[in-house]
Amino acid sequence: MSKKKISHVHKDVAEVAKEACNELYDSVMSNNWVFDEWKRQHPGASAKTLRAAFVKRNWDKCIPLARATMARLLAASSDPALTERVYNALVLDNELVMGRNSPSILMGTTNVGDNTKH
Repeated sequence: MSKKKISHVHKDVAEVAKEACNELYDSVMSNNWVFDEWKRQHPGASAKTLRAAFVKRNWDKCIPLARATMARLLAASSDPALTERVYNALVLDNELVMGRNSPSILMGTTNVGDNTKH
């Protein structure tokens, strides 16, 4: 099994995504069939290990949610230190766009969502 490396996300955004995925685990695993299948795929694993495996496998799917959550926090926070930390994390995360998009999109030779080759 290959390890997936997510490198184009700020560490604070990644942390929020992992927390969101941890919460998602409860919702997803409330379906008995899904939980039984997850246990079958991880024989002998403890409840803590099952949760950790789920987060490790799926946290990157929660990155957009983490970014949106942090952006909403900017408007709702009354703590200047927290606001500054969240703002800086989102700005730095946005600067990682170079790694998230293909060079042709960044150079303007291809539109986002356009799969045609030039």
